[in-house]
Amino acid sequence: MLNVAALIGLFLISCRRRAGSLRFRERESKTSADVAWREAALATLLLAAAFLLGAGLVEEPYEGLKNFFAEKTSWEVCRWTAQKLSVVLGQQLALQLFLAPLVRELMPATGRWPGAGLAALIFGLIHLPSPALVGMTLAAGLVWIRLFDRGRRLLPLFFSHLALAVLAHAALPERLHYDMRVGRRALDRIEQYRFLDDPGVRRLLRQLSSRDYMVRPGLEERGFLDALFQDLLGRPPAPEERRYWSERLQSASRFEVAKKIIAGEEFRASWAGRGLRADSNFQQ
Repeated sequence: MLNVAALIGLFLISCRRRAGSLRFRERESKTSADVAWREAALATLLLAAAFLLGAGLVEEPYEGLKNFFAEKTSWEVCRWTAQKLSVVLGQQLALQLFLAPLVRELMPATGRWPGAGLAALIFGLIHLPSPALVGMTLAAGLVWIRLFDRGRRLLPLFFSHLALAVLAHAALPERLHYDMRVGRRALDRIEQYRFLDDPGVRRLLRQLSSRDYMVRPGLEERGFLDALFQDLLGRPPAPEERRYWSERLQSASRFEVAKKIIAGEEFRASWAGRGLRADSNFQQ
């Protein structure tokens, strides 16, 4: 809490010191609103294309562009949306009104591009421990800083940030972007993300994603859960587990349920580079 309070205090002091130089009023902007929006839209499209290209190079056959909202309950969608809006707004304010100006004050001789690059690098490193997330935010942060220097308009950058965050979440595998978590929130689950990135586990997930396994004729929800637990854990699901996963199957796909069970502690504890059990319900 003290660290958060200190950061807020530094932010407010920094804003007050530079209040006269930020020039937020529209009449003092360097570019018109139309130009600022067009530049932000073009930058967003170029960054989105780069993200999609990168995703296509690293994704497995069972990964790819997905509607992650479909896998959430209504309450989870509302909570995710509110959290993402507040995070995006807070990050843009911190980047444009605190971090970038502070770097320029501390290193006035570096020039605009080197100063923007250093601020973007710091912004990217804040998104550790995911290397993929660091790289994406570094690139996007550099673009956003330069666009703000040109237009002094935050709203286009806010929407650019929001659009790219949703796209990255939907296009890139969670094993790479750590479910867009940073800091302690990511470290709490880092073993799961690294486990899903293990070559043997990815091979297993490719097997599980086959149509023969996921959509076997006549296999109902109860039978699917029984077969899945038997194949992965060597036991039938407990009554409370059956209720929980049956509820998840109402919004999530069968494969997503299988992936979550694989990422769970019980399966990870028993994993030793093996595939499914020899008497599994499909051919390896």
